[in-house]
Formats: sequence, C-alpha cells, structure tokens
Amino acid sequence: MLIMKWIIGLAFSLAIGHYCTKLFLKWLRNKYKVEKPEGEKSVPPWLTGLIERLFFTIAVAFAPLAAVTAMMAWLGIKTATHWARAHEIREGSDSRFLVFSSLLAGLVSMLFALIGGLIIALFEIGP
Repeated sequence: MLIMKWIIGLAFSLAIGHYCTKLFLKWLRNKYKVEKPEGEKSVPPWLTGLIERLFFTIAVAFAPLAAVTAMMAWLGIKTATHWARAHEIREGSDSRFLVFSSLLAGLVSMLFALIGGLIIALFEIGP
C-alpha cells in the first residue's frame, strides 16, 4: 500500500495545507486590518506554497531530519528577500506586518508539508 501512503500524505500536504494556510493568513491579516497593496507584481502565493509543500513533503518522506533544517533555511531566505523588498518599496507602511504574517503563513505551510511527509515516511496503511 505504498501508493496509498503517498496519496494520503500529498493530499494532506497540498490540498488541506493550501486551504488551512490560506484561511490562517486571511484571518491574521483581517484581524489586524492589513491588506497587501494592489498592483504589486509578485509570484502568486498559492503557487509558491504549492511548490514548497510538494518539494518539502517529498524531502521529509525521504530524509525527515535533514528536511526540517532545509525548511527553516528556506523560510529564512524567503523572509530576508521579502524584508529587503518591503523595506525598499513601502517605508513606513504595514510592510513589517506583511513580512511577518507571510513568515507565519510559511510556518503553517511547512507544518503541513512536514506532517504530509511523515505520513508517507512512517505510517503503515492497509493490510
């Protein structure tokens, strides 16, 4: 039942992870009444999250301990690039909150990738 582990793990990571991360970020930004500025060009967050969760779910499935270190490094790189860009573009605005809310959403997303990968790596499914 190897294929079933992969289906369940990837479905949890990609589908449920997408939905929960999106709800979390929407809730957080609505709670503090902060919106992302219109017209700013960027890679769609859903696409970035999908690729991240796919990559890290597979990485966790094969090497859980190494993958967690890589996940934190990736979040650090993303935060650094967002921080530099936000500082240049929107000095004095809600840019810091946007960066930290993105970081928290990234952590939520990585949590789903971690759990999805662990489902694949650790659980026995079926007879």
